[in-house]
This record gives sequence, structure tokens and C-alpha cells, in this order.
Amino acid sequence: MFHLKELSREEGLRLVEEAREKAWKDQMARESDSFNKGIKKGKKEGKKEGIEEGKKELIVSMLKKGMEISLLSKFTGLSEEEISKLKESLS
Repeated sequence: MFHLKELSREEGLRLVEEAREKAWKDQMARESDSFNKGIKKGKKEGKKEGIEEGKKELIVSMLKKGMEISLLSKFTGLSEEEISKLKESLS
């Protein structure tokens, strides 16, 4: 009887340990997934910011060459007000 109780206890401990290990692995997987999503989102936002910065640099260059604000607005999608602010920053 003692032997059966001991086996039962060991089985219970093994099951508890397996449950802990599974919970830990699940937590690590969730954290890894969140981290990867954060990296992907950061790259996307950085890329968008880079495109906007490049667009503004191109507009500044075109303004220096005398291109009209209304025409730049049509081509770039920026408002005439935003482009006027860029032009003012050149002075």
C-alpha cells in the first residue's frame, strides 16, 4: 500500500511539473509573439516616417527651384498650408 501511495505522489508531482513547464512555455510564446508584433509595427512606422521625411526634402528642393506651391500640393498630397510652412522654414 505504501508503495502505491508513493507512486501516486510521484505521478502527482510529475503532472504538476509538466503543467508548470507548459505554462512557462506558453508564456514565452506569448511574449515572443508580442515582441515580434512590436518590431513589425515599429518598422512600419519608421518606414512611413522616412517616406514623409523624403517627401518633404524633395518639396524643399523643388521650392528652391521655383516650383509653385499649388502644383507641389497636387503631386505630393500635402496641403498648400503645409508646403507654405516648409517654404517659410527656408528663409
